[in-house]
Amino acid sequence: MCEKCAEIERRVDRYRMMQSQVTDKQVLTGLAALIAELLKMKAELHPEQDI
Repeated sequence: MCEKCAEIERRVDRYRMMQSQVTDKQVLTGLAALIAELLKMKAELHPEQDI
């Protein structure tokens, strides 16, 4: 895994941990959007790999 992908994974893990600690629907929606955007960025970095 390249360094950019590793950083994206660390951020996704951090946001997922935050999701488990928050109950506010707006915050959860925002975190889900951030995670989706990061995963999209990761897929664009290496389009030939499955995520």
